[in-house]
Amino acid sequence: VILGETVYEEVYSLINNGNNLFAGVYGGVYLSTDRGNSWNARNSGFGPYTSIYSFDVIGNNLFAVYGGVIFTTDNGNSWFNKSNGLAYDVYGNDTVYKATTIIISGNYIFAGTSGRGIFRAKLSDFGLSNVNENKTLLRNFVLYPNPANSTFRLKYGTETETQVQISVYDCLGNQVLSSTEQSTAGTNEKTIDCSSLSTGYYIVKMQCGGSVYTQSLVIIK
Repeated sequence: VILGETVYEEVYSLINNGNNLFAGVYGGVYLSTDRGNSWNARNSGFGPYTSIYSFDVIGNNLFAVYGGVIFTTDNGNSWFNKSNGLAYDVYGNDTVYKATTIIISGNYIFAGTSGRGIFRAKLSDFGLSNVNENKTLLRNFVLYPNPANSTFRLKYGTETETQVQISVYDCLGNQVLSSTEQSTAGTNEKTIDCSSLSTGYYIVKMQCGGSVYTQSLVIIK
């Protein structure tokens, strides 16, 4: 993946928020506003060798995990560190936090760690209130089979009867498939026809209200 003038072999995480696409890599956070045609670093406030392993978003608030937890309210122009209370190890003079992934549910943020269990904090601890409750509309997102050939299935849960938007993007950021699906409260499964897609790597995005899930998909013919 080419971000700016630098080539990164490892992209750990991707998330979409409106027209903004964020990539978490070895080197920090990059933002694209033109479907991946150009990228700009959004690394103010943390080191150049920081790896971003996971994202989640609610409204205009983007959360990221580098071991600790940071968040931004202005698309990454500035970041706030909220790692106090997380599990950590000490190596010499360095404190290394152990979080690897995060997810927001209701008024809480959950951080999964490497060997230290799950930590929970209130969003109000981050100075956030009146958060969008639609964030919890989607849950338990599973894509299979992966790799796929002519079809793949999406399994997910919704709390209410609602519509979900399913989009597939190629590695250049071009939308190649799009579908709007009606979903019932509870567990849903949808079959997506991908027979028109050629062999390659894709990103599947599912969106409902404030909930956005993305996952990579491999097509093999």
